[in-house]
Amino acid sequence: MAKFVFISHVFEDSQFIGNMKDWEKDPQFDYKIIAETQDIRNEGYEVIRERILKKIKNCSAVIVLIGNDSHNKTWIEVEVEWANSNKKKIVCARIPNSTGGIPDILKKCEVIDFEKKKVQKALKK
Repeated sequence: MAKFVFISHVFEDSQFIGNMKDWEKDPQFDYKIIAETQDIRNEGYEVIRERILKKIKNCSAVIVLIGNDSHNKTWIEVEVEWANSNKKKIVCARIPNSTGGIPDILKKCEVIDFEKKKVQKALKK
């Protein structure tokens, strides 16, 4: 049975969610990708928080996409804090051709390349 994995990302990097959804077609990839793909930034903090945390709650892990603007986004920090407090596995994956910094809350997290096999291996550790 597939495990659910939440993808923490900035909205501008949403196109990579589609790539990850394609990974689900591989029978060797035993994960179901969960992410917020709608632009809900204008709905207010509490609405966004409730919606996102509800999705993370049912996941066994959180994959944080590290792109050019991930290092200074409040929502990534909120999602990681909640994942940590609920003992969810956290994997950091660098988006191809991006050079942005790692959020402070993730400085101890190993950053892997955004590749299906590497992500899958990190999730299984």
